[in-house]
Amino acid sequence: MFRRVRRLSARWVLPLAGLIVLIGMLALRLADPVALQVLRLKATDIYTELSPRTLEEDYSFPVLIVDIDDRSLEQHGQWPWPRTLIAELLDRLVQYGAAVIGVDMIFSEADRLSPAQIARFVEPIDPAAANRLRVQPSNEERLAETLKRSRIVLGQSGHKDIISSDDEMPMRSPSVAFIGGDPSRYLFGFDDMIRNLPVLEASARGLGLISVVPEPDGLIRRVPALARVGDSIQPSLTLEMLRVATGEQSIAARSNEAGLESVIIQQMAIPVDRNGRIWLNLSETDARRYVSATDVLNGEVDRTRLAGRLVLLGTSATALSDIWVTPLHPAIPGVELHAQLLETILAQEHIVSPNYAIAAELLFVVVIGGLLIVLVPLIDAKWSVVLLLVSTAAVLLSSWYLYTYEGLVIDGVVPALSTLAIFLILITLKYGIEERRRHQVRKVFSHYLSPVMVDRLAEDPAQVRLGGELRTMTIMFSDIRGFTTLSEGPLSDPQALTALLNEYLTAMTTAILEYNGTIDKYIGDAIMAFWNAPVADDTHVRDACLAALAMSRALDRLNAELTQREGPLQGLAQPLNFGVGINTGACLVGNMGSRQRFNYSVIGDVVNVASRIEGQTKSFGVRILIGEDTAKQVADMALLEVDAIQLRGKSGTTRVYTLLGDESVARSEGFKELRRSHQQLLDAFAAGDGEAVEQARAACKRLAEPFAVTRLYQVYGERELSLAGQRLEERV
Repeated sequence: MFRRVRRLSARWVLPLAGLIVLIGMLALRLADPVALQVLRLKATDIYTELSPRTLEEDYSFPVLIVDIDDRSLEQHGQWPWPRTLIAELLDRLVQYGAAVIGVDMIFSEADRLSPAQIARFVEPIDPAAANRLRVQPSNEERLAETLKRSRIVLGQSGHKDIISSDDEMPMRSPSVAFIGGDPSRYLFGFDDMIRNLPVLEASARGLGLISVVPEPDGLIRRVPALARVGDSIQPSLTLEMLRVATGEQSIAARSNEAGLESVIIQQMAIPVDRNGRIWLNLSETDARRYVSATDVLNGEVDRTRLAGRLVLLGTSATALSDIWVTPLHPAIPGVELHAQLLETILAQEHIVSPNYAIAAELLFVVVIGGLLIVLVPLIDAKWSVVLLLVSTAAVLLSSWYLYTYEGLVIDGVVPALSTLAIFLILITLKYGIEERRRHQVRKVFSHYLSPVMVDRLAEDPAQVRLGGELRTMTIMFSDIRGFTTLSEGPLSDPQALTALLNEYLTAMTTAILEYNGTIDKYIGDAIMAFWNAPVADDTHVRDACLAALAMSRALDRLNAELTQREGPLQGLAQPLNFGVGINTGACLVGNMGSRQRFNYSVIGDVVNVASRIEGQTKSFGVRILIGEDTAKQVADMALLEVDAIQLRGKSGTTRVYTLLGDESVARSEGFKELRRSHQQLLDAFAAGDGEAVEQARAACKRLAEPFAVTRLYQVYGERELSLAGQRLEERV
């Protein structure tokens, strides 16, 4: 399977891998494992910490907490207090003008201080007193009387196990109207409830769940507005307080195929998530929200502070353990959660997790992931990282903005994780593919190009256009002069011949590679090389000429070394010499050959001309000859025009030049003097002035000795003798 994948082109491997990761991330979001839930929730925690709900200095709290705090317990005794004291506390709140009172506690057991309970202990001591106690109203009845006279909502708690008996009175709940279908299957479910004593339950104006459902990491972020208990739907304490406050008899629940949307009380829609939970829009804890229960009992509270308020009766006492953890609070009393939830609802400062949230998150994943899949294979690593950072920041900032300013919970974590996962797999595969390409390029061209050029080509393999490309190139051919004679004479020993040839080719190749040339092939003692492919070289003409000069110097060094050696090479009668031909023009370069075997090479008329020029070096007695097009581009180098020659297979003549040195040589006085004399020689030839030719040739021969081209002027002398003979015949 791995081999098959490797055979696929990068064009398909990268998109396919990215698509697989994209589908995997979509599946992961739909599965929503606990670890992912926690991670997503942690992002909302950061948003909450950055932008909590703020309270102004003059904020008038619509909801107050009457707190059974440690000071209240110290003054009025340990918990649980007698129900008569609770009744007195509630009566006081009613007198203070509280609009609705919600009790964040459950009276599920009989008061141990009720007269009938005390009678059991008194009877052995004083039966008559015990009988008098039994006929007294119970503390629950006293509390029930208070409940009947007031708008008070008692708390009750969901339970996962069946705890009620068969003869227990049916659960009481307000009427819940369904808009859009029965939402029961979406609600959090409990098997039973921890309920208040029947006499209290029957007397209360309303009953509401005080249950909170921690998230998987134990923090409280959402509170159920409605919950399913057995076959009934029960409202939360806060929702029931609002119903009682508005005088409504029922609550409406709006839902659709994705879950709940909102609960409605007297035309006030309260947005909920699909499971019927309300997000807490938390503020920092504020002492102004609390009133000590002992101050209420002692009548030490300003009436205007409680009048018309929604009041929650609860506890912050450490020993009573009603303490929870939220993203904003390491420890907060449960009663304050209900208070802050009521404040959020009344101020309409909701945080909403809409039913379309999952669809929006999946759309984010698809759009951002698709963008990466399309663009990463097309751009380089730097821009890929920029794309990753921009897309990730866009997703997270959008999520933060929607939460902070629009109150919408649209998760940015999964899209960000998807972006990172897709980016990493694409970059990893892209890097692997590029490394494989570089390895192939290095392997193919390491024997033909200089290490610098191989590195450039490996960094950008696209510079090689396989299959053939028309380029302006410079071609070089070189050949050892008299190699056949050497191989049949003093170097007839194959080992000696091979050793010499290897040493010679190594020296020549080093010079060519030093100046960014590409070795095309070795043909016995001959070398073919070219410039400006596979890597573009803007100075290819000059590089080729400098390489030829470097080859000439390398040959001189090799000859000097050979004279000092002993062994098979000792029999060389004369130094090695070579000829180099260079030409420039348009060529076709690329992979040439058959389906079974091919080579990166170059073809074209320019190549043939370069080969023919190299062959003429022997005729003129010079080491380096270059074509006219080459000479035009290196006119500042030390060039001498040699002749206009007729090359085999060419209809016209080709002007050739010998290269004697670089720009520094061209600026030397010795070369300048040689060039002037050489030009005089050419002019004399053109004029047919034999005497002037001989004078100029003699001067050139003397000046040419430092440049090792005296043989050229011998050739010119032989030519002049031939021309003189022709002129004599013409006269005769």
